[in-house]
Amino acid sequence: MKTLYKLLTVLAIPSILLLYSYSAGSPGSRTNSPIDGENCTKCHSTNDVEPVDFWITSNIPFQGYTPGETYTITATGVHEGVIKFGFELTAENDSEKVGTFTLIDEERTKFTNNDMAVTHTSDGNTPDGDVNSWQMDWTAPEDGVGEITFYAAFNAANGDLDTTGDQIYTSSLSVPQFGVGVGENALSEKVTLYPNPATYYVNMNVPEHSSIQVMNSMGQKVFELDDVSNTAKLNVSNFDNGIYFVRVNHEGLSTTKRILKTN
Repeated sequence: MKTLYKLLTVLAIPSILLLYSYSAGSPGSRTNSPIDGENCTKCHSTNDVEPVDFWITSNIPFQGYTPGETYTITATGVHEGVIKFGFELTAENDSEKVGTFTLIDEERTKFTNNDMAVTHTSDGNTPDGDVNSWQMDWTAPEDGVGEITFYAAFNAANGDLDTTGDQIYTSSLSVPQFGVGVGENALSEKVTLYPNPATYYVNMNVPEHSSIQVMNSMGQKVFELDDVSNTAKLNVSNFDNGIYFVRVNHEGLSTTKRILKTN
């Protein structure tokens, strides 16, 4: 019996060390991007992978990034009852990793994959309630490379000290190079939402005959309205607290605004 206990202990040690190393960040190449080709399921025993929208946001203008300029990228995950929350994020065009990442919070984030991606640290995997969020700076290449896409994979861990039973999410954000999407930027300037944050109502000013969709942070549609006049009022009093995205479509163009629902 003692021999059996020793054997079980020896077998358990690698799993414990593996779990500890992952809690301190991704080993790299797990963003679900075309180049990486893998996500968190490479290390976590689950086939439950859910693609979500809007988990990657940035302050890159709607008309696109300017070569050589630096922007802030935010990765935000939401999962009810999550115990530990990790991520890895990278940027690519059709053929290579692009741009340069800079850490904003070295206690909660670190580099991985030869500094071409950012992941959480052991101090950065603890959520605030059901949400965890990380920020990093990204500097666009000096020479324009066309449209780029940020890719990220997220692991919402159940905290059972095992690599099984966790929920894996993937998300992406594509942005053009400056000079593409000018019409979209023009539409964005015609759309205003207030107050923001909001508790009861959001007033919306949009072009005549616009259509509106509202999505929650999981990318699920919670409201839709067609053929809107110049002004409309969105009742958010029954919405759960959190981040929502308002997509406005008009004459073939689309723009998305973010709002925050609070008590």
